[in-house]
Amino acid sequence: MTATEAQALVKYITNAEGQTTDALVPLSVWEALLEGSTLEDPDAEEIAASIERGLEDIKAGRTRPIAELLDSLGRF
Repeated sequence: MTATEAQALVKYITNAEGQTTDALVPLSVWEALLEGSTLEDPDAEEIAASIERGLEDIKAGRTRPIAELLDSLGRF
């Protein structure tokens, strides 16, 4: 499991004001974190490819306002 895959499984808890206060981590992810050897960060080629896809999305106009992203994360 990669760090990105593990992060996608985490659920965030917000208070009445919509501020993120806690995170709910699945047991399998927690155990992997404790083992320290099963979470792998993407390599440099994966990161470069992801950045390239992002730049292509920007050039093609496939973007959304940052406020929409932050709202969906429940952070602001």
